[in-house]
Amino acid sequence: MKYMYSVSSRPASFWMTNPLVNFTNNVAAGGEGTGIWFIFPDEPLPPSRQFNLMQKDEAKNTMILDFYNNVGHSQGVVGISGKIQICSKI
Repeated sequence: MKYMYSVSSRPASFWMTNPLVNFTNNVAAGGEGTGIWFIFPDEPLPPSRQFNLMQKDEAKNTMILDFYNNVGHSQGVVGISGKIQICSKI
C-alpha cells in the first residue's frame, strides 16, 4: 500500500488535509497514533479533488481559518502534528 508519508499507516483522531477550516473545541485523547494531524498534500485528494477547491501546492501555503480550544493528549505518537499557519483574529 502506498502512503503519503511513511507514518500515515498509523491512525489519527483528526486528519486534516484542507486548511480552509474552522477547527474549534475538539479533543483527541487515547488514540494509537496522532491526535490532530494537519497534513497538506501537494494536490487535493479525493473526494475534494473533484470540487477544484485548491490548486497544486495551495494547501501548504494557506493559513488555517481558525484553530481554537483544541486538545490532543495521551496519544501513541503525538497530540498535535503538522506544519501549520493560523489566521489571527486580533
